[in-house]
Amino acid sequence: MQPGVRGTVLVAVCITSFLVPFLSSSINLALPAIGREFEMGAVLLGWVATSFLLATAVFLLPFGRLSDLVGRVRIYRIGLLLYAISAAVSAVSNGATLLLASRALQGLASAAIFGTGVAILTAAYPAKERGRVLGISTAAVYVGLSAGPFLGGALTQHAGWRSIFWCNAALGVLNLGLVIWKLREAPREMSLESPRETPAAPPGTGPRMTPRDSPQVTPLGGPRAVPAERFDVTGALLYAPAVFFLMYGLSVLPHWQGALLIAAGLVALAAFVHHERRVPAPLLHLELLRRNLAFGLSNLAALIHYSATFAVGFLLSFFLQYIQGRSPGGAGTILVIQPIMMALLSPLTGRLSDRVEPRILASGGMLLTACGLIMLAFLGPATPPAYLIAALAVLGIGFGFFSSPNTNAIMSLVAPPQYGFAAGMLATMRTIGQALSMAIALLLFSLLIGGTAIGPREHPQLLQALRLAFSLFSVLCLGGAVASAVRGRVRPLGNE
Repeated sequence: MQPGVRGTVLVAVCITSFLVPFLSSSINLALPAIGREFEMGAVLLGWVATSFLLATAVFLLPFGRLSDLVGRVRIYRIGLLLYAISAAVSAVSNGATLLLASRALQGLASAAIFGTGVAILTAAYPAKERGRVLGISTAAVYVGLSAGPFLGGALTQHAGWRSIFWCNAALGVLNLGLVIWKLREAPREMSLESPRETPAAPPGTGPRMTPRDSPQVTPLGGPRAVPAERFDVTGALLYAPAVFFLMYGLSVLPHWQGALLIAAGLVALAAFVHHERRVPAPLLHLELLRRNLAFGLSNLAALIHYSATFAVGFLLSFFLQYIQGRSPGGAGTILVIQPIMMALLSPLTGRLSDRVEPRILASGGMLLTACGLIMLAFLGPATPPAYLIAALAVLGIGFGFFSSPNTNAIMSLVAPPQYGFAAGMLATMRTIGQALSMAIALLLFSLLIGGTAIGPREHPQLLQALRLAFSLFSVLCLGGAVASAVRGRVRPLGNE
């Protein structure tokens, strides 16, 4: 393939990998300001993040599968367009309802972007370079997370919280222009590894799916669907309410409506699994999960890790601004420590996972993350900045050792025709994990604080909720380390 096209793929994916985390982490610093303007309580403020995550989780897997059939670049472009539009709508919102609706639309757009971006990048580069480029892409995620607290705090303090959304809309339009300009002909120029070059699965990991198991493909733009391959509409219609009811139900517990929604979600999930086992071209390859234990456990590790870590920035923003009385800019300066460590380490650990067993790196990273969470469980009003910075640094190092190697392992366990599915599956696990993390935080807020606005009288209950959340997250992370360690061996791609 032409080196210029390959480089453009990396730049485009890195920009979008930066955008969404930047918005998520910067909005955390703006939540108190949004709450004051729209008179939103702690639980409703949590929905500024949760509405985005919920919509992303619902649409990720369908978009990943659809991209394998109609073209990854096409879905990627649609996602970028919707992302820019929704960011602009968020910026002009005049109340909580419009803001939450635009955030949900932004979640749908994010699903189209992240359900295809990793697959496009994986198909663009040969196997021996995959860990390196995935590490660079992951580093872009953490650069966004790094810039978010600092820039988001500064923008909120000096230009208002709406400026955060305007910046995202502008960057989204610029990246869409780049993709339309440079990647139009890329799907016809690039070539995949042939079936003969697809490596056999290592012992204990289950067989890899082969190109015979799915439609013919074009590498960057996705498969060229054969007549027998159709999008599983029924599966998508069952999958969406299953995820929505489960995630939304968890977020509104302990109210009885939450239990009812969870029950409805479980029924829809059972119907979805039953349907997927019977259709020839399913939305979710259950057979792959059954036969390939390493693939399933790698995704489970991602789900647990994000469940234990995503709400950390959200919770610490409340701690720093409410409990310790810091400004948005001052809080952002402290929160930037964790993503900086993640951004510095991800390219290195991604490259290292091309030569060293990814399972070892990822499992060690989860243990370090658990240590950082345990440190955060002891926060108090007089906690010095040095202690908090040390805890965030440990968290960042743990995350840096987990993310890139785990992504490399997941993408290494499928053949090229399944890159879209694997990328969508990984992104789904990440997003459902993030939604679960927020659901746990909101449940604790609901139980200990209620729906009232946070004032000085609520500070003791807020601190209790924070400590309990970090304690639960540390236990989750220890369980995730076990799932990561027992996944089985993945042969490093540098040997292929």
